[in-house]
Amino acid sequence: EIVTPLHYQVLFFQNKTLPDLESQLGGNLSSFLAQSLFLFNTGGNDFVDQCFETGESCDIPEFTDLLISQLTKIFE
Repeated sequence: EIVTPLHYQVLFFQNKTLPDLESQLGGNLSSFLAQSLFLFNTGGNDFVDQCFETGESCDIPEFTDLLISQLTKIFE
C-alpha cells in the first residue's frame, strides 16, 4: 500500500492541479474554486496503525487532538 502524505497532496494540488485548472478555466478559476466543495479523509491509516495493529490501547480524544494539530499546521 502506498500512502501519499497530506502535505504532499496539498503541494501537488498547488503545483499541478491549480495550474491545470487555470489553463482550462482561465479567469473563472477563482469563481470556480469559491463555489467548490472539497472533501477529504485523513488520518484513517494512522488510526488503524496506532490503535488496532499494535494492540495498544488508543486514547481517541488524544489522537483526535493530535490529528487536528497536524492538519492545522498543513493548512496554515
